[in-house]
Amino acid sequence: MFKRLRLPSLRDLADEALIAFRRFPLPAAAACGATVFGLAKEHKVELLQGAILNSQMLQFLILGFFATLLAKFVAERRGADENGFGGLLGLALALTLLALTAFVVSGSWTVGYDIFPDPAMAFLFAGFVFLIMATPFRAGEPGNAALWNFNRIALTGMIFGFTVAVILGAGLNAVLLALEELFGIDVPRKLNSDIWIVCFCLIWPWRALSSMPSNFDMPEGDYCPRWIGFIARYIYVPLASVYLVILYAFAIKIGIEWDLPKGQIAWLVCWFALVGVATKLTIYPLRDSGHRLLRLFDRGFFPALFLPAGLLAIAVGVRVDAYGLTEERYLLILLTGWLFVLAAFFSFGGRRLVVAPLLLGVLLTLASVGPWGAVDVSIRSQIARLEPVLIENGYLANGRLVRLDKTVTFDTSKRISGIVRYLVAEHRRRRFTAWLDGRESELGLANDWNTKAFVEALGMPFVGNWQKQPEFRVHLTEPLALPVSGYDVMIRQRFWRKTADRTVVAPSAGETYRIGFDQSAGVVTIRDAAERMVRFDLRQLAKRLDVFSGAASQRLTESGRVTLEAADGPLRVRLVVMSLNGSQREDTIHISNFDGVFLFKLR
Repeated sequence: MFKRLRLPSLRDLADEALIAFRRFPLPAAAACGATVFGLAKEHKVELLQGAILNSQMLQFLILGFFATLLAKFVAERRGADENGFGGLLGLALALTLLALTAFVVSGSWTVGYDIFPDPAMAFLFAGFVFLIMATPFRAGEPGNAALWNFNRIALTGMIFGFTVAVILGAGLNAVLLALEELFGIDVPRKLNSDIWIVCFCLIWPWRALSSMPSNFDMPEGDYCPRWIGFIARYIYVPLASVYLVILYAFAIKIGIEWDLPKGQIAWLVCWFALVGVATKLTIYPLRDSGHRLLRLFDRGFFPALFLPAGLLAIAVGVRVDAYGLTEERYLLILLTGWLFVLAAFFSFGGRRLVVAPLLLGVLLTLASVGPWGAVDVSIRSQIARLEPVLIENGYLANGRLVRLDKTVTFDTSKRISGIVRYLVAEHRRRRFTAWLDGRESELGLANDWNTKAFVEALGMPFVGNWQKQPEFRVHLTEPLALPVSGYDVMIRQRFWRKTADRTVVAPSAGETYRIGFDQSAGVVTIRDAAERMVRFDLRQLAKRLDVFSGAASQRLTESGRVTLEAADGPLRVRLVVMSLNGSQREDTIHISNFDGVFLFKLR
């Protein structure tokens, strides 16, 4: 085993590349193409006209790699590859993907740092992966063993290929670093990125393709490598069993208190279920001969899965009812149905392991396209939540967005901001095009407007999903002329959160002043050496500026609106507030921090 998994030499890599091209010409060509377009994107070279088209082509090549690999395996499994059926099927799938790019989702594909900025393509990618896992299945119990053995070899090859890519990339980057440090050779910075792109887009796929199983026959006996048995016995199965007990206790607690806790419970249950299913499939060869805990887990996992699947369904239902559908919640619904089907199928006598990857692959692939797909359904759900709110508050009339200078509640602003944040992504903002009707400039929106700009263009404050109460920000635009007439000394101070009194000394005159900020009261105090004191109430200033009407962030150009004056005998102070931040808590304005210029009149 260890001899077979030794690190390859350069000659080995060349031989493996040749093997990959001979058996998998289309996937290998897709990997080469992805490498070329990845390098071009890193160097900002447009091989095709338009940045979006280049990004689309890169995504197309990545998807094409898995689509043509799936086609090749299907052809080999059916014994039809001798007549070139695999190549024809792969080419047909590639052309289908190209058509999908050009005519179905081309308007929604965007340029981004993510591999798949459009969630629909992520669904399609995952669907291909699970369908590839299901390709070698044969009917009957021997088919389970063949399926397990195929995926074991394929996964081992992928992991080893990834290891080779990482070691090779790290080694070459270390060589470049040594050349730069020891010999002073100026190495272009982008060369490091180029190395990693070649390693992950070319070396890794070639190495993985060359190690793909060449047949789909079952192994002799229930063969299981010792390392898989060790990990399953001492790590996967004990952890999955303990977590299953915790989930049952958690479900009992919810049933008693009848209160679903807030948080990521849906994803926690989902990840447990996915890991549990993977563990169940992994220990297949040990179902009869393994340790007692492994045998118990093999027999009891799917019947015990009903309750976690039900808990997941409740958690997802609560979130969808409160916040509507998104692609993530769509995925959770899909996984919930998948888990229920698996639990029922295997609990009532089903034995074909292929049901798990095949069903999930089909569901993910179907969810990537069409009006039933994750993106379209989620957009319709969020539009159905947003449109009535806009109409009710007067921001949408006769199908057109209008600006209103009115005060809306914090909850309304937060709800609108949250939905717009979801819909503002390039592949979702098509509906806004109809509502805006070409009046972006009329509303003060640039072509690349974001959520904050859109919400404030309607005349309401933007509220982040992290905000628990209304917040405001006031900023005096610089540069500007400050009103210094009649004063002798100018000192600028910033106060962040709870800050103790500060002692400042006036230049040249040597006068000493103590400036304090009481955050709880929103009051600034200034004392001189004779303990004379003046105070400024920043809460009253915030009320005068009406900080909670309109946009949450105000940019002022008139210093007179934020200028305060006070005197106590000879102590005369003028405060020009440069910035003021705060929030509203239980109908009381809370000042969190401010930046001010203090002007002093010397005696």
